[in-house]
Amino acid sequence: MRAFIAFELPENVLAALAAVSADLQRSLPTTALRWVPVSNMHLTLKFLGETQPEQASAISASLQRLGDTYSAMPVSLERLGAFPNLRSPRVVWVGLQAPAALAQLAAEVDDAMSALGFGREARPFTPHLTLARVRREAQPRQLAGLQSALAQLAVPAASGVLEQLVLFESQLKPSGAVYNSLARIELRAKG
Repeated sequence: MRAFIAFELPENVLAALAAVSADLQRSLPTTALRWVPVSNMHLTLKFLGETQPEQASAISASLQRLGDTYSAMPVSLERLGAFPNLRSPRVVWVGLQAPAALAQLAAEVDDAMSALGFGREARPFTPHLTLARVRREAQPRQLAGLQSALAQLAVPAASGVLEQLVLFESQLKPSGAVYNSLARIELRAKG
């Protein structure tokens, strides 16, 4: 099974993301982008890739230890952007303003998963929520208006609290990815 570790998002943040996504889709009526359904939006801390079902309990135990040392974290939507950059985008995203503890937690999740045999992250953690991915066959002319659309669109003020780490299974289907929760770990440190 394919697996990843993420935070689900509060309903008000998802509603704001739905509005941003709809506005962008109206501004960029192109087939070059594959839009992420709002129901699939989450904050990924670690993509594990192919995982054996029997590894789930060890992963959950590692996450539980981390959940016991971190408290819930406030986040808010910040700005629009693209990876790796706006000139050659592959992913369109909304950034998150978050406490430094979120990046520290992501690093500790990476360390814990490395100890279980999963590869380390090659890039530094950047808290973001993916709105769309650029299709492989996309032509640069199809993305000509992206930079302008991102510059003109205001991200609605929305904030929430991240409270649970979730181990997800990702099933790839012809209709798109389906995510199933395998384990939920509360962040429950006090203070």
